[in-house]
Amino acid sequence: MWADLSAAATAAGLALSLALAPSLGLDVAFAHLYGAAIGVLGGMLVTGRPGRRTLGGGAMPILGLDHVQVAITPGGEDAARHFYGEVLGMPEVPKPDTLAGRGGVWFACGAQQLHCGVEEAVAPSRRHPALVTDDLDATRARLDAAGFPIRTDAELPGYRRFYTEDPFGNRVECLERIEDSEPR
Repeated sequence: MWADLSAAATAAGLALSLALAPSLGLDVAFAHLYGAAIGVLGGMLVTGRPGRRTLGGGAMPILGLDHVQVAITPGGEDAARHFYGEVLGMPEVPKPDTLAGRGGVWFACGAQQLHCGVEEAVAPSRRHPALVTDDLDATRARLDAAGFPIRTDAELPGYRRFYTEDPFGNRVECLERIEDSEPR
């Protein structure tokens, strides 16, 4: 019900802004953006919840990323705690009691989390989390002092970065935003 009301408010806001666009001198792209904003606000007034546009088939859009999981080998929790907790400084997050029996360990990473889940074998891969820091040089020095490899790669616009590996062979990217640069 809430999704239907919010979607209706968003559609009404979009229709209104497109109808008024020519008389207000707005281009169509701006009218779409303005209409969506009106719809979100209207959806909040009607439902008390933020307006949400639905995708085809009524599915709700993705709102964010909660966590990423990397693989660790059985019994590897202490090695994961050393790498992610001690070397990289990520605080450990308690696992829910319902999942604690599976092994593994979780870490906070800003508003998201990095989960280390137990698997029998960890296959090397280019798949990786990218961890943002505000001091890439200090992160590099801590990893180097702890004996973890440092691999440089082509820079991304607006970022400095390098790769390392955790004790299980998982590729981990570390990056720092460069001041006064355009967002990615």
